[in-house]
Amino acid sequence: MINSFKSYHPVINFYYFFMVILFSMFFMHPIFLIISFVSSFIYSVYLNGKKYNKSYVTYNDLKGGMDLHFVMSARPNYKRGTSDDAVPPSISEKKVKE
Repeated sequence: MINSFKSYHPVINFYYFFMVILFSMFFMHPIFLIISFVSSFIYSVYLNGKKYNKSYVTYNDLKGGMDLHFVMSARPNYKRGTSDDAVPPSISEKKVKE
């Protein structure tokens, strides 16, 4: 790893590192960070092509492979994941036999 750039011409090395620094400065600009924060709300989730309203994924969903598709929006969807079956099961509450 230390000699990775040794075989290249110094102009190519300079150009590479210059572009890395330039792209890093460009995409770390506060405007881009604000845009990514503002538009980072999950509007809906699709699991294997079907709308998935739960706020968690179970092992049974994962074990056969899955296609998980997120639809992002600038506004949050307050209706997604609010039903009783969308809440993840608690591991701290033990079910007592009656």
